Amino acid sequence: MKTFLCMMLAGCAIAARAALPNNGGYTISDVTAVSQLPWDRHVVITFTITPPPDAPAESCIRLEAVASNGVDRVYVSEASLGGDNYCNPSGRQMIRWDPTVDHKGMLFSDLTFHLAVAETNAIAPYLSVRLADGHIGYHGKGMANRVTEKRYLTDYMVFRRIPATTSDEWKAISGGKETFTFGAPADDCANPYKSSADIIKEDPREIKLTHAFYMAVYPLTLGQLVGLGFKSQGGWSGNAGYNAAAMGITYKWLRGADTTSQYNFPATTDVAPDSLVGVLRARTGLAFDVPTEAQWEYACKAGSTNAYWFTVADEVPADANAFFSRGMGQWTVTGFTPNAWGLYAMIGCCHQWTTTLGRTSDNGNLNSADNHNFVFFDAGATDPLGPVPTYSNPYRVTRGSHHGPGDGLVPMWDGVARSIRFRVWRTAYRYPQKSDGSAGAETHLQGARLSLTLP
Repeated sequence: MKTFLCMMLAGCAIAARAALPNNGGYTISDVTAVSQLPWDRHVVITFTITPPPDAPAESCIRLEAVASNGVDRVYVSEASLGGDNYCNPSGRQMIRWDPTVDHKGMLFSDLTFHLAVAETNAIAPYLSVRLADGHIGYHGKGMANRVTEKRYLTDYMVFRRIPATTSDEWKAISGGKETFTFGAPADDCANPYKSSADIIKEDPREIKLTHAFYMAVYPLTLGQLVGLGFKSQGGWSGNAGYNAAAMGITYKWLRGADTTSQYNFPATTDVAPDSLVGVLRARTGLAFDVPTEAQWEYACKAGSTNAYWFTVADEVPADANAFFSRGMGQWTVTGFTPNAWGLYAMIGCCHQWTTTLGRTSDNGNLNSADNHNFVFFDAGATDPLGPVPTYSNPYRVTRGSHHGPGDGLVPMWDGVARSIRFRVWRTAYRYPQKSDGSAGAETHLQGARLSLTLP
């Protein structure tokens, strides 16, 4: 059954009929619609969803929306709803219809809208968090065209759903595999630019991820820091605007004191209440966190098996020096091309923390092949978290490198001077740093990207 709404595009709210039972026992009620003409072409439709008593606590629903002018069915596409035909399973909701997407140049009057729950326990491609109060929103694929709007870099944080490697979606991409290749072969196209320690650290192995997860579309921005109530790092001036990556962020500041007796992941998944992740968890009621290293690399590659995900084949571009210099001075997260899963600035913007331990102990030269003590995942590992650190303020792995590890050419391992980005812009590049920012860590380049693992 469906709830009916009669309206005219005349800039006024229209009362709705009484609520009727809907698909799966959900009810749509208290429906109003307002045409925003002449100042805006959208029609804003608000309504209340009431779930049945046995509805899942963590799920979303997908709406069906059609309209009629009494003679013809008026087409309402997902694109005209901006992907917002997904919504929370309860409470007050809103969708915005842009009739010019489906019916350019046409004017309607005496429209009747039909809203219904088309799918329960739906899988939404995008999730958003309103940072001020933690309100969760669900969105369709149309959100990909809107994530660069200012509000999604300041007042909201948007997440893209990443499928499990055991899902049909991933199997279609990978040729039927239930794993992805973590790391990189020693003899790929980037071989001349790797250090001997890189080759050891990146020894390839197949990893299985059985849980889908949402990954933030962007690294944490200065605008989002302010939206969460934290002081902006460095202010918004010059190149450091609201859409700039927030840097100078330590793992300790993100999650809490990383000691053997406190927030020592994975011995505990708890975080400090006053940490950034703690504040986000309290506002949303959801277990947001920093991604594991396996989740980060899987999301970054997005099905690519190349040394550099942004190349069409496993080869260094012919104009490589110019190619790898293009990001110099580019600190805004929107200044990068998104990968196949719509994630921006995975590579070349800032170091991005993961929860995974990088070194088994606190000694030795980080880049020395003779004294590496690096942490490795076992081949064939399932949902690897990494070992529990046995020392305080351990090395946690950062990924994604950054765009400015040197402003010119440097000698590479084949004896030729090239941009260091040949080495550090590879998807398999691993860089452990001290969680509290001590011991010479590059804190000025440390940023973060958050995630939400699904049950």
